[in-house]
Amino acid sequence: MQITTNFFEYELKCPCCGGLQYDLHFIKLLQIIRTVADVPFTITSGYRCRIHNDSLENSVKDSRHLVGAAVDIDTSLWSGELKWLVVYWAMRLGLSVGHYKGYLHIDKRDSKPVLFP
Repeated sequence: MQITTNFFEYELKCPCCGGLQYDLHFIKLLQIIRTVADVPFTITSGYRCRIHNDSLENSVKDSRHLVGAAVDIDTSLWSGELKWLVVYWAMRLGLSVGHYKGYLHIDKRDSKPVLFP
């Protein structure tokens, strides 16, 4: 099922069980960023069930992925300028961003936005 213009439920499902949960407001904010960036987002991780999250080496126990309020986006083919644009808009819209080799982690938190690591 289509959630927004560019995001579909299948992109966000847990890879181990097919479970799905997402924060619609968060997905709508991602859509704004996607529209501004004008580039497809390849989501490598969306919703995670507890079993899948706990099986990942560097996952955190209270990951926003567990409640459908986080995504990891493949940036391996993106320019530095494009990454900066996405980070800028995510932070401007109140989202937190983690910048890692080959991907960006974007999430919605109850606290102020954070840029990490």
